[in-house]
Amino acid sequence: MLAGSDPKGETYLEKVARLATARRIAEEVVVAQLVWTRDPDLPLDQAREEWEQTRPADENLVAWAERMQDFPDSMPSSEELDEMANAWALPASFLEGLVATEPPREYLRQHAAELAEAATIRFLRELR
Repeated sequence: MLAGSDPKGETYLEKVARLATARRIAEEVVVAQLVWTRDPDLPLDQAREEWEQTRPADENLVAWAERMQDFPDSMPSSEELDEMANAWALPASFLEGLVATEPPREYLRQHAAELAEAATIRFLRELR
């Protein structure tokens, strides 16, 4: 999805960000699989199930976006937004789109595949 054909109307910078994200995802998946095959404590599916039960809920992103919509002056700086994006394994443009969409839940629904990929990346990060 991320590395596929160029979406209509995509700018150069959006393409660079999309392809960089795709590369980061691929690298993290490969590294995590290499680490996992060496020393697993739990079967991968059980580890994922446990992680899903304890990870921050996607609803936290909705609550954050709603706060930003209610108080636009509290929008984080670009550096803080990048840090948050990295923590959630999402591009900053995803978070900006989330804030720009009313209601934010609709944006998450429309971008469910990207959100699922990000959850996988965060899970794989914790395996290392």
